[in-house]
Amino acid sequence: MRFSTAVLFAGNALAAVQQECLANHNEDLAAFADCANKGALSFCLSNLKETDEAALKTCYTSAGCSDEDAAREAHYTLERCSELAKAGELKKRYNVAALPTLIPRAEAADAITDAPMVTGELKKRAADTSRGTACFTTFKKSTEQCDLETVSDKTQTATCYSTEISTSTCRSDVICTTDASAADMCMTKREMDTAAIIIAIVFSGCAALMLVWLICMSCRDR
Repeated sequence: MRFSTAVLFAGNALAAVQQECLANHNEDLAAFADCANKGALSFCLSNLKETDEAALKTCYTSAGCSDEDAAREAHYTLERCSELAKAGELKKRYNVAALPTLIPRAEAADAITDAPMVTGELKKRAADTSRGTACFTTFKKSTEQCDLETVSDKTQTATCYSTEISTSTCRSDVICTTDASAADMCMTKREMDTAAIIIAIVFSGCAALMLVWLICMSCRDR
């Protein structure tokens, strides 16, 4: 019984955090969407009673997104709310962490400064994926090319000579792959910064303590 109560409490706490995020940041979250009417999406997010992915997907669909785009944006929305919640918890513990600043794709190149000011404003972050030739580096490569000729119905090598051909390879700062239609795409490699490492350590510790507590409560019930 205590185990079930603890799980229910954890679920309710998560839902409350997500509800608070949608209520306080609905306009900023709506600004992230590339496929929806921002005003309609913001209104829908601020009035959601349920905060799971299915409910969020309905908001994005009703605001003009396709089913595929709505599912992706709903998932990203929960991730962004989780980032805000983590930043807020770390600030409570250390009184140094600020809410994350996410930079719009269109403004990413102009937003880099030597000493950026940290704010609690939620912004779009730069695109993590690219497609086509943007994923590759082109260079010249020396190779040997041979002409073929047919003699007495047999194909044999004739003259060989050195030549240069253009080839390409995946850029060192991305991970290359293909999508469902076999088109080339790539994702930017990202390394965890100091703040992200601290957040990961703190929440891993909290998760471990919660697991130990739940196991102890379960054993006591027996």
